[in-house]
Amino acid sequence: MSLEGDWDAYMLTLDPAKAARRIESEIRKATINNCVYVLGLIRKEIRGRKYAPNSPLTKILKGSGMPLIDHADLVKYLAYDLETSFSAYVGAKKSDGTYNIAKIVHDGATIRVTPKMRKWIAISMAKAKGRGRKVPKSREFTGGGKDFFVIPARPFLTRIMQRKMVQNRIRKRWAYAFEVAMTPTT
Repeated sequence: MSLEGDWDAYMLTLDPAKAARRIESEIRKATINNCVYVLGLIRKEIRGRKYAPNSPLTKILKGSGMPLIDHADLVKYLAYDLETSFSAYVGAKKSDGTYNIAKIVHDGATIRVTPKMRKWIAISMAKAKGRGRKVPKSREFTGGGKDFFVIPARPFLTRIMQRKMVQNRIRKRWAYAFEVAMTPTT
């Protein structure tokens, strides 16, 4: 019986400790690639503007009717955080310390209108008027006629992650990474 081939390479694959390190290294690369891929899809989804329109008040305050996009702040705060080689957080990391604005925009929310909020809206509308925006004098726009504001859900991440094509591509990258890790190198 004769043995052929590079047995040192095969032994690297068969040694559990070395194999585990190789698997983790290759899976980590695939996880990072998957994160970058999903971030690109999120940016594209946000810029696609296929969401409930902004309310009249939001249009006045933003000076724009484009949902999710104003100064591209949300897109700018998109990032990923590798938790382990096998898992990562992908999404917006920015929060004002009290509220996770990206989560509110994604999931939607109902917010109670407070006197402090009414004052802020009135001041913001005065600033908007000073910038040449047409501002109606309705109490509704300062929250005077409402007890709550409803922010509609704009589930940009959920839409992406529910796509079979995206799920398959992520799985294939991890499967390929495992295959590379288990392939003997010379």
